[in-house]
Amino acid sequence: MPTDGQTWVMRASPTGVWSGQAKRLAQRIGGAWVYFAPFTGLVVFDAIMLAQWNWTSTAWTLVAPRILEATATYNPPSIAAGSGLTATIAVTGAALGDYARASFSLDLQGIVLTAWVPAANTVSVRFQNGTAAAVDLGSGTIRMRVEKA
Repeated sequence: MPTDGQTWVMRASPTGVWSGQAKRLAQRIGGAWVYFAPFTGLVVFDAIMLAQWNWTSTAWTLVAPRILEATATYNPPSIAAGSGLTATIAVTGAALGDYARASFSLDLQGIVLTAWVPAANTVSVRFQNGTAAAVDLGSGTIRMRVEKA
């Protein structure tokens, strides 16, 4: 159930209680929906997508995604004790200064995983073995998340 203060952007063909309110803003006030017409240049923040939307006088357009995500299948070779390796993953929209995080779908067995943006549209992921033995992780999925700075 929506709570007072929540605001929603209506898409082109809303249904139910929002029927007939295409492309408007709907805000819950006093237990009821109140509708507002957007004005040209209005920018709203989408808390679910972590992105901004701009009203262009005819449509809502995505300003820029705040969170970028990508996945890649990766089978790292055996990593000797005290050494590491770096993989490069394409993440469209990533830029220098953005925050990068990575995860791997398998148990890392003591491997430390770090990520950074070294160039536009690119994320580097470092697998560093700080253990006293070689580690062979096997094939898994690298999941990247980049937050725009």
